[in-house]
Amino acid sequence: MGLIENKFLYSLVLILSLSFPLVRSFEQKLKFASNIRAILISCFIMMIIFIPWDILFTKINVWSFNSEYITGFKIFLLPIEEWMFFIIIPYCCLFIHESLILIRGRSPVREKIYVNASVLVAVVFLVIAIANNEKFYTLSSFGLASVLLFLFSFKKYKWFYNFLRTYLFSLIALVVVNGVLTGSFIENEIVSYNENHFMGFRIFTIPIEDTIYCFSMLFIVTGIYERLKN
Repeated sequence: MGLIENKFLYSLVLILSLSFPLVRSFEQKLKFASNIRAILISCFIMMIIFIPWDILFTKINVWSFNSEYITGFKIFLLPIEEWMFFIIIPYCCLFIHESLILIRGRSPVREKIYVNASVLVAVVFLVIAIANNEKFYTLSSFGLASVLLFLFSFKKYKWFYNFLRTYLFSLIALVVVNGVLTGSFIENEIVSYNENHFMGFRIFTIPIEDTIYCFSMLFIVTGIYERLKN
């Protein structure tokens, strides 16, 4: 086991993820820290959905946590690090969201293109979910993402266009973070997945479902944040 591969590894991944966004949050131009109320509320509401989901899937062994890489303190079956994941990672992604708006401006609104594409992707996701209904992670991740995309196609949220850009940039960071969690750079996984409950397609060591799971998580967080900020 390497020098950093100990019970604090999951915590270290989260601390390193947060460090740069937290330091830059107080910059005068960005003023991201001034929206802390909106950030925390949006994370809390998202957690109302995702924490029970996480607890249930831990209980029925859809995924599990390696005791070698966590402190051992748990709340409702989940390591404390997992609870912090749902605050720190959305915080970092919202920081990316605001930084991109500051640097590049708001994305142009091409409503018809986005709506049509969203409906198409939603249908594909729904088909994947139904076709893999016995695989709980595939069913739930693709199913929820399909519902959210259908919701956008009807509501036509203006923030969605900037959100897509944020999501694509966030995927770069998420591949690194989730890569560590799933064992890309370490001896064993921090989080391991039951092969009976996902399709088996991976980006490096990351189940493809993780990218869809993160899409839904960030969709909910960004939507609430955009409604509440300032």
